[in-house]
Amino acid sequence: MSIAIWALLSVAADPVVLDRPLPALKHGQEFRETLAQPLTATWENIEARALLRRLSESQRIGILLDRCVDPTSVAPHSQTGQTLEAGLLSIAARLDCGMTLAGNTVYLGPLETSDWLRTTIDQHEAVIVKDGTAITEGRKFALFDRKTIHWQDLDTPREILQQIARRYELEIAGLDRVPHDLWAAATIPYATAAESLTLVLAQLDLDFEWNAVATSVTIVPYQLPALIEKRYPPKKPLSAAATLAAWLEEQPHLQGRVEGKEVVIAGRVEDHERLSGRPGLGERPPAGGADPAPLRRRRFTLKVENVPVRAIMRELEKSGVRFQFDADALATAQVDLGTPVSLDVKGVDADDFLKAVLSTVNVRFAIDDRTVTLTPGPR
Repeated sequence: MSIAIWALLSVAADPVVLDRPLPALKHGQEFRETLAQPLTATWENIEARALLRRLSESQRIGILLDRCVDPTSVAPHSQTGQTLEAGLLSIAARLDCGMTLAGNTVYLGPLETSDWLRTTIDQHEAVIVKDGTAITEGRKFALFDRKTIHWQDLDTPREILQQIARRYELEIAGLDRVPHDLWAAATIPYATAAESLTLVLAQLDLDFEWNAVATSVTIVPYQLPALIEKRYPPKKPLSAAATLAAWLEEQPHLQGRVEGKEVVIAGRVEDHERLSGRPGLGERPPAGGADPAPLRRRRFTLKVENVPVRAIMRELEKSGVRFQFDADALATAQVDLGTPVSLDVKGVDADDFLKAVLSTVNVRFAIDDRTVTLTPGPR
């Protein structure tokens, strides 16, 4: 299917609007599938911010233009048959900036920021899940619970950060480091706490540090994150030394060494995705690749206390589960997926697991392969 987007020659700038409604943007697999769809588009004399907003609205995906990129730049362009993702990469190139995917958001910004954004986020999230910390399981779930951050034209970055703090029940120290500025409206959809904070602070050349229990953060000057180190078996029929030499020739910026029969590589998130064969930006899983098992063929083990139902749903989505529901219908029935639940289950089937997860909210569920449909329960 081809997407047609036509930009009128007379449209030049994006007007200031102080009450843009919260958009319903795609996330997860649906977000990725939209980026992979073909795009037929032509635009002229339209400013970058207005163009990206129109793409965001028409395709229902989150697109964030960094404040350091000139939003008034005009980049005439025409393409046929390329994917939406390729079209966005082309726009980034014409704006002399980089592009990456941060969770469910397409980010366009300065090349250095774009190159290191996902690695910065990864290292913030690694602190949370690291063994032996004082961070409780409930707190981990809360910080990985994906929430949508939405702000209006002329909102300040301090106001946006305070919104993030409220959503994730965080305290923020060092707000005096945040300069006064007026930002254009934007939406960061279905993001973890680390994604939201990094996407805002990176635009100001700032970063953050967690406290010991991850209930507060301190804003600090931005520094490039450390490279992520991982181990790989040699690429057959090569030896470990020959494999390392080939990889360093292909990607000279990597750091590596041989330890025994393994290759140890230090690189960014995107580098490890390429080496492991996982799909990254501009790539897709091969046809016929292994899909997650249907829900009714899985067994579930989980022990949590006072964790929001929605947080557990988000974790299930990472394993290929898709939830379908009418948010308005649930709201009318006073169903709150933010209600906490405690459970301790071992090796149960999907039906018993979902009954336990949804025990604190009045909903019915139906399972179809990897999709769970939620509807209001009886009054």
